[in-house]
Formats: sequence, C-alpha cells, structure tokens
Amino acid sequence: PTGFFYWTQGVYVDTSGTFALEVPDNADVRVGFSATSNAVVVQEDGVWEDDHVWSTATMHIPAGTTQVDVGAIYPNSHHGALHICADLTHAHNYFRDLGWDVTRVDVQWPDDDEGNSQYDPFWDELHIERDAAWNDATLCHEWGHYWHEMHAHSVTVDYCNGICDDGDCGHCGWCPENDAVTWIEGCAQVISRLCTDHIAGLVPFQVEHKQIATPEDWASCDWIPWDIE
Repeated sequence: PTGFFYWTQGVYVDTSGTFALEVPDNADVRVGFSATSNAVVVQEDGVWEDDHVWSTATMHIPAGTTQVDVGAIYPNSHHGALHICADLTHAHNYFRDLGWDVTRVDVQWPDDDEGNSQYDPFWDELHIERDAAWNDATLCHEWGHYWHEMHAHSVTVDYCNGICDDGDCGHCGWCPENDAVTWIEGCAQVISRLCTDHIAGLVPFQVEHKQIATPEDWASCDWIPWDIE
C-alpha cells in the first residue's frame, strides 16, 4: 500500500514468471520487483552496486475485492538484468539438482570497463558487458567459471601469452593455450553448453550455445588439440 508506505510481503515468481501474494483491499498498491533469485543478484556496476529493482504505477484495489490480475509486468529500463537472472537461475538449479549446489552470486551489469565479460575470483562476482546480457552462452560460461572455482581444481591463469591477445590479454576457443588456460576455459565452455542445452528445454525462445560439438581448425593458429579450450 502507498501513502505511509510499508512492505507487505515478498515472493519469488515460478518458472513461468507467475506470482501471487496477499494484499489488503480498499488500498493503493504498487508491485516492486528485482532481478534477484536463489541463485543470483543482478546489480548495477559501480561503487554502490545497487540491485536492479523496478516498481509498477500505483493501482487501487477496491473494497471487497478478493482477487486482482495485474497482467504482465515489464521493467521500464535495463531489461537485460531479468534475462541474466533467469538464465543463471536455470543454470544454478540444474547443477543444484545434480548435487553440486553453490551459494548465490552477485552479477555486475552492465560493465563495459574491462572490454569483456568475466568472473572475478577475488570478489566472487560476475561482470557482464552490456550486450552480453542476451547471450545465453556467455552468461553460462562466466557462471561456469564461478561454479568451477567452488567445486573443481582451480589454478592460477596468465592470459598474457601472445596467443589471441589482440593488444590485451585474452584467449581464443580454437587456438592452443597453456595448460592452465586450457583447463579453466575448457571447463567453462563445457559447463556453458550443458547449461544452455538444459535452458533450451525450458524456455520458448532460441537459446545461444557455445559451439563445441565439432572441432574447428583455424588458419590463424596451429592445430594442437590437447592445448585448445
């Protein structure tokens, strides 16, 4: 209810995006929502790292009303935050149900400061570029790094090895790297594909996948299968 504002209750939407909650009748209410789940909190990149939250316009519930259908609710900005939240919640729940749960992770978006999306192991945060919010494969790849850090053998990685650096330290999917890069990135690639295959069976839209089924021989680098991601 609005006026002297107070919080009534909070609920999670189900897998179809539907929610239900109880509010008093003969009251003015607003529905607030955020890109938060059991798996992820999507936040603005910056000093304060504010959560992405939105609110509907005020609506009046007449006296005696027992049920109100508010219809579809959309954010008025930063729509990608909800896609990030949905994708990574599906990924998290998939591995949780396999017996490999992880704690909820913060995601900073949009973050174009580093020139690429990445997982920061020091802060245990994902940093996602603005355009990558809709790239299911990239989202699941970066979450895969987080899962790997929590459950698998983690190694120190130096991407500055002269391969696919392009003026900055980096890596390529089908060019040879050192053992550490091959291990870290290869695991994230496989986790990404497992997650996007799972998501594709749950959602009504076309999911973007990492292409790992068919090896590629790039002319720009040597073909050394053992040392590629």
